[in-house]
Parts: sequence; C-alpha cells; structure tokens
Amino acid sequence: MSFDYAKKISLIVNTVILGLVIVLMGFFAICKAHILVYFSIPTIALYLLNYILIAKGKLASFIRFVYFWIVLYMELTTVCLGFNFGFHLYALSLIPVIFCSEYMGYKLETKSIRPGFVSVVIAIMYIVGTIISVKRGAIYEVNENVATIMLVFNAIVVFSFLITYTSLLLKMVINSETELKKIAHLDKLTGLYNRHYLMNKLNSNIDRTTNDAWLAMIDIDNFKRINDNDGHNSGDYVLHHLAELLTE
Repeated sequence: MSFDYAKKISLIVNTVILGLVIVLMGFFAICKAHILVYFSIPTIALYLLNYILIAKGKLASFIRFVYFWIVLYMELTTVCLGFNFGFHLYALSLIPVIFCSEYMGYKLETKSIRPGFVSVVIAIMYIVGTIISVKRGAIYEVNENVATIMLVFNAIVVFSFLITYTSLLLKMVINSETELKKIAHLDKLTGLYNRHYLMNKLNSNIDRTTNDAWLAMIDIDNFKRINDNDGHNSGDYVLHHLAELLTE
C-alpha cells in the first residue's frame, strides 16, 4: 500500500463519516434530541478539520481523532437514546477495524496507534454506556418503530465498514505475501528464479512419471575476466543481458 493510496482511503472514510453525521444530525433534530443536535456541530467541525490532517499526511493523528470522537459519539447517543438504537454497535466494529488500521500503519511505517490499549478503552466505554442506559433509561423517549429503523440503519453502516476494512486488509496481506514470494524466489539482478525456488520446485511439483521435464545448467566462460578488466558493473550488465536471452 502506497502513502497516496492510504490518503485516498482516508479521504473516502472521512467523507462517508461526515455525511453520516450530517444525516444523523437531521434525525436527532426530528427526534428533538437537542443535546445530540448541539453535539453534532463540533463533530462536523472535527471531520472538516480532518481534511487538513489528511492533506498534510498526518494519518496517525487523523485515526486517533476519529476513534476518540466515534467512541464519545457512541457513548453519548447510547445514553441519550437508549440501547435499542444500535449506536453501541459502532464500538464493536471499531475494535477489529483498529487492528486493520494498525497493520496499514505498519506497512506505511507510521507511528503505532496502540490498538490493544484503544480496544480496552472502547470496551470500558461500551460497558459504561450500557450500564447507564439500562439503569437510568434513555434521556429522550422516541417511538419504537423509529428506534427499529435506526437500529437497522446503524447495523448496515457497521457491517459495511467491517466488510470494507476486512476486504482491504485481506488484499494487503495477499499483496504482501506475493511480494515476499517474489523477493524470495527471484534474483534481483537478473529476474531469474534462484536456487531456493529451484529446490522447492524439485522437491514438490515435478511429476516424475513423465519425460517432458528438463533441467539445464550453464556456465559463463571467462566471466571473471570481465569483472577484472571491465569492472563489476560490466559483469552485472552481462548477467542481466544473458538472463534476458535465456528468458526469451
């Protein structure tokens, strides 16, 4: 994963979340949940600020801000509206997603976001919000049908994020494995398969019951003379050119 690609993904994620916040702000206004409407204002401002962080390449700070605010957002909405609206689901989705983000950060060689510590904080906030919601009840009373619709909406959003991030993580792992195999099996100078690949091939996939397999070994006569007289760069050129001829 390149840094530019990570910035592109971050822009998409930030835009999607900003859109959700605006939509939910309208929903809170309809439900007359004034605390949540007011809280949506600094939330929108935060996600607008995130565009600046992404543009400057401060993706680790962007992720920290997003996680802190989503947990706070989840906690407040659960306390205000109750458990039946499904805002607590965001906490459950954040834990696997943050480990995906940590792996992406590792690939980009950025600072660790300490996923273990953050996961514990998310779990504690989830438990606290649940206890408060169950013990004291919701601050705002909203129609049960509306609560069901919002529960389904939040579930769709959560599963969408989980599927997207998991698919992205799988793609990154597969690409990394492919690159590692390429590095392990190919000679960097010539692009030809190396001895490690040869031994694996001989020990595993050759069908010894047929006669259509062949093995060639070659030697370059007087190659040392090329290195001694013309330098190792010339020797590398000869190896590279010979490899192209063999490949053709």
